[in-house]
Amino acid sequence: MAMKEIAPGTVIYESGQVYDKLLLIVRGSVRASFPSGNFLLKNGDIVCLADINSYRTSLKYETVEKTTVMEYPYECGKISELINAHKDAVKYFLTSLFHQLDELSGHYKLAKNEYTSLKNYLDECYGDYLGCCEKISISSGELTGYEDLENADLEELLPDWITGYYSDLSELVTNSSSISPSPEFLIGLITKSGKDLRELVSSSAGIESAKSEYRNLLMNERRVDLFELYQSLYLKAIRKMGPDDETVGRIYRLMNDLQLQIETEGINKESFFESRKAQHEEAMRQANEIARNRDELVEEHGKEQLERVADSLGKILSCADISEELTKSFTDHVNAYKHTVNKNGTEDDIRKLRNAITKEFNEIYASAFVNYAEEAHIPTLVKMFFCFGYVDEELAGIDNAVYLYELAEKFPSNPEKGVYSMFEWLLEIYNGKKDPGRNEFDVDFADFLHEEMRNKRITKAQEHQVFVDPLMRVKYELESVFPSVNKTTTGRITTFCPLFSEHNVIKSPDNMLVSADSVTEKLKSITDVDFGAYYRQTVFASPDEGINKEFINVEVLPDIILAPNIGNRGIMWQEIEGKRRTTPARMFLSVFQQEDLGIQLIRLTGQFRWEMCKRVQGARWNDITERSLTSEYFDYVQYYRKNNELSPDAKDKIKNDMARCKNSFREMFIRDYLVWIQFESQGAPRLNKVARNLLFTYVPFSAATREKLKINPMYKDMIERYETRQKAKLHRLDNLGVKLKNMGKPMPREILNEMEFIKA
Repeated sequence: MAMKEIAPGTVIYESGQVYDKLLLIVRGSVRASFPSGNFLLKNGDIVCLADINSYRTSLKYETVEKTTVMEYPYECGKISELINAHKDAVKYFLTSLFHQLDELSGHYKLAKNEYTSLKNYLDECYGDYLGCCEKISISSGELTGYEDLENADLEELLPDWITGYYSDLSELVTNSSSISPSPEFLIGLITKSGKDLRELVSSSAGIESAKSEYRNLLMNERRVDLFELYQSLYLKAIRKMGPDDETVGRIYRLMNDLQLQIETEGINKESFFESRKAQHEEAMRQANEIARNRDELVEEHGKEQLERVADSLGKILSCADISEELTKSFTDHVNAYKHTVNKNGTEDDIRKLRNAITKEFNEIYASAFVNYAEEAHIPTLVKMFFCFGYVDEELAGIDNAVYLYELAEKFPSNPEKGVYSMFEWLLEIYNGKKDPGRNEFDVDFADFLHEEMRNKRITKAQEHQVFVDPLMRVKYELESVFPSVNKTTTGRITTFCPLFSEHNVIKSPDNMLVSADSVTEKLKSITDVDFGAYYRQTVFASPDEGINKEFINVEVLPDIILAPNIGNRGIMWQEIEGKRRTTPARMFLSVFQQEDLGIQLIRLTGQFRWEMCKRVQGARWNDITERSLTSEYFDYVQYYRKNNELSPDAKDKIKNDMARCKNSFREMFIRDYLVWIQFESQGAPRLNKVARNLLFTYVPFSAATREKLKINPMYKDMIERYETRQKAKLHRLDNLGVKLKNMGKPMPREILNEMEFIKA
């Protein structure tokens, strides 16, 4: 066999690289690395043994010192030929096999123990938080994402007994003089253990990913985490109980313990930690200044402001024109909810209470809207009800109630920019400027009425009459769209209640508020990268100007409707209005957004791209013979295991990501789109090369972004091919311009706009 000397620091194989040789280490050492760890291979170990069942490596191999290796040519699947040709090396294969199994299983066990420890800590810490809330009768906030992780099973590819099994087998095979393994046994052992080696690598990576998700629940950039819940609780508790209360002191100690745990987990390495820590310390300072009574509130806010929000529920209900029975029932339910400590409880009585409130809230909302649809002046408290789901000053918290009152008088929406409060959106439908949306079964108002006519429940004349009836149009929206979007945007499907409640306010409302200006700014930051995000292709014809048919692209920005709640999810409700492809999409966001608004809008834009492509492609959206974004992405994810361009690590990542996306191709695309806009556009590669090529084909970067990325060899060829195609399109339109000029006709504005689009 050929001997080869390799210099220190040399990468022998990258992870995912095709290999054709196994290497026996004669002298020196090699570091075998994978995403969640590494271990050393020394004299007598075999490089690539963990990948003996694959054409590609799952580990990265790099020499630590000057290393001498002996090369064994190898073709995947031909283990028997390898053993028969190199019987003298079998003992090295076996000892190295068991050594690598021991190293990887040790790493796997450690990672699993760390995961269990972290999970137990978070369970205990969240339990302590809920206990403190109950002890001082303060409604608890919800740790978004906790329930999903609790219900998610950590996929364990290998059973717990695997370590002991190989340890004993090692003793039997390598140390027993009475056992002489047959070639068949050796082939089977190497084949099976090789698979287990790869699965240990994959399992360790999966556990590391799960640990990361639990770390995010402790503290994250979105500020929807346990740290924020504790800080919010402390501020409320010190105000209610005073700084010397025993439970307040316990909350403070638990919060400090949590901060130490966050630092232990390494989250302090993230740039956002220091700013959060500073904010936390400032909040603690302020907390000692805000333990105050009603008289101090009067001094701060003024008697007049407090009187404005006093008896909010009674004043709102008196304006809603509802029955005395409904008034009494809703009042009783709100009071019961207000005095419930664990408002997110899953007990049957609190679940039924939330459901009753939701049903009555929707009924009152509809009745109040009808009352004020044609009124020029709307009482501020009613505006608060329409815009925020506000009903009661004590439930909302006095500070929040005063803030909402001031905000409602000058709500920062802007229908001209396509950003609406829920009341403004309903008015658009009432006044016939917008059609009612589709229901959960994707049936719009026109189709619903047509079906009613076909089933002879209404006449043809009634079909048109009902379609233009303002009240019937709004009724369809309120019954078919509003309840669903109001619940879904909160992100609290199982514990949803539509009322504005202080327990959901885990950070300052003004920091969560979504305005027309913030939406416009965030959308622009997306289209500055993905310039074609909201362009749709349509046909332009102008025979008088010498143009019979040209395909052009027009931009149609979405309508953003702000649901009256505090939430963390956006919904891309429908990609077009009716059947017309050049109408705005409809997207819903919570008016108070706990998540980062920019990230939410990137997700919604990705979802829009997916759904718009499906709309255009129709039944053939996943037919690879009809090339499109959805068909090619579907093919990429569906058959990733057979794709030789993907490394084992990339395949493992796709598998894990699909599991997290609950096998939804759309959700998987949205994850990649988020990475595309946030990282790849900055020249920070996160996607595999197959996904990157696919995204660039259908979601090309803007000219400014392309110019920045041209120096990066990872993007250079893609950009050059794209710009060559665009120049050809531009050349054809230039020729059209010359033709029109010769005919004495000007270039239509629509074609000039298309040329600008191509240049973008």
